[in-house]
Amino acid sequence: MPHGVAIPPTTVRAIAFAHDANLLWLAGRLLLLGIPAAVLFTGLGSRMRSGLTRVVRGSRFWTVTMCAVAYLAIFTLLFLPLEYALHRLLVGYGLSDRRLGQWLSEQGIGWAIKTVVVMLVAWIPYRLLARSPDCWWLWSAVSLLPVVALLFVLQPILIDPMFHTYKPLEDKQLARTLATLAARGGLADIPIVQSDDDGTDSCGIACVTGLGPSRRIVISGTAAAHYSEREIVAIVGHEMKHYVKDDNVKAFVIVSALLLAGFWLTHRLGRAAIARWSGRFGFSGLADPASIPLLVLCLTFVYVMADPVFLAYARHVEFEADRFGLELTQDNDAAATAFVKDAQLAPIVPSPSWFVTVFRENHPSLADRINFANSYHPWLEGKPLVYGHDFATVPSRPPSAD
Repeated sequence: MPHGVAIPPTTVRAIAFAHDANLLWLAGRLLLLGIPAAVLFTGLGSRMRSGLTRVVRGSRFWTVTMCAVAYLAIFTLLFLPLEYALHRLLVGYGLSDRRLGQWLSEQGIGWAIKTVVVMLVAWIPYRLLARSPDCWWLWSAVSLLPVVALLFVLQPILIDPMFHTYKPLEDKQLARTLATLAARGGLADIPIVQSDDDGTDSCGIACVTGLGPSRRIVISGTAAAHYSEREIVAIVGHEMKHYVKDDNVKAFVIVSALLLAGFWLTHRLGRAAIARWSGRFGFSGLADPASIPLLVLCLTFVYVMADPVFLAYARHVEFEADRFGLELTQDNDAAATAFVKDAQLAPIVPSPSWFVTVFRENHPSLADRINFANSYHPWLEGKPLVYGHDFATVPSRPPSAD
């Protein structure tokens, strides 16, 4: 590998896709903040509360619950055209083969899951607001942490199977090769499953999903169909870092911190907003169920503001996963060609603009990843491995070419 694998050129198709995707991303950010703000400042939230209070005959619990469900329904309906535009974009560029019926079914299932979660937890902060007006934000965040943890645990065993089919690896030789790789990484048994996903959902080509006992590595149908065995080994080597280092636990901690910050912001700024615009809002206290859009707005604001920081951290985590995978497999060529294949299967700009990197990318750029895969080989230079202490064994020499 004297010159390494070349970075693929930027195509007109990739530029066009990036342009359209960026516009949809911006529209999504505007809707995330605009929908709760509109419901809040038009007084729709207070009118919903008044109407629903009469329907449930004054029940505090059901008023809060039904207000939260009604807001979720409004948000889902208003956000649906953007979701459809994204669906059409993916289909138009050949990145998804979902038909309209399947897409609508997935949207309905997603809405049903969110409705169940909202009905189970919406009452918690409002009960705590009544009992502890000064510290409700802290106890609310603490009370919801077990719910967040449970969702992390249930995602691969209950939620994801509602959208995709999962099964053991069909290629038995590949399964044996990956078992050997896992043993080399110090893992006696690691669950690796194959999904029927096309690689366009949050998991992508491959991912580690779940928390604690439900953790597993998922390989998409796209990876199984289009990547060579060596390339899949390189991809799974990357994912094993997330598995070994419990990166999903770190994600849980970040979500918990955002939840705490969002409730604190609601406590600090929400009351100030009510004092100034209570007439427009139609309520005079946070404990009023009509304040649900205000709570959503504050939580969303924290998420949007913190997202660039989280993405920067995610890029660092993914860079280290690339390093881990290279040290574990010691197959630079397979890692680099896997990245090139990413660009062949999807319209990717290898070196995106700084704006896209800061505000959208949770991985290093394709160009950076290929360059790193080409140049990082401390085992050939007699240098120590950063993650060598995590491995049970390491290859004595790089794998031979296919």
